[in-house]
Amino acid sequence: MSTGFTTPKWVKDAVFYQIFPDRFARSRRMPKPSNLEPWDSPPTVFGFKGGDLLGVAERVDYLQELGYKAWWDLPALPKFNTDAEAVRRFIFDVARHWIEFGIDGWRLDVPHEIDDDVLKTVSQDCSGRHTTDLQDGDCFCAE
Repeated sequence: MSTGFTTPKWVKDAVFYQIFPDRFARSRRMPKPSNLEPWDSPPTVFGFKGGDLLGVAERVDYLQELGYKAWWDLPALPKFNTDAEAVRRFIFDVARHWIEFGIDGWRLDVPHEIDDDVLKTVSQDCSGRHTTDLQDGDCFCAE
């Protein structure tokens, strides 16, 4: 079965970096709650360190210096209510923001958490804006 998709050349030799923003970098520009664990303490099950996506964005040069071409995020987010228009708009806006920022692709760990029609619309919109956009979705299903 042909999907009409060709893997972008940059992906074949790309080094991906897995980032959990909470433990990667804190931006000084983002307000933080007072109940964070100390940054250099060992992680705990329910503790947070206070890293954020802006902290990651502020360190893109560092990641590039290490040779990484791509990264994927591991946020701890609840299931989206994609029936709500505001949630759908948020998903579309986030995807557009990062494609316009210049990323070449994105990875979604649990695509089954977002309705198919939303994913299809995001995929079509992103592909129309950036022809070499790589999208990867992983499902972890217990049998």
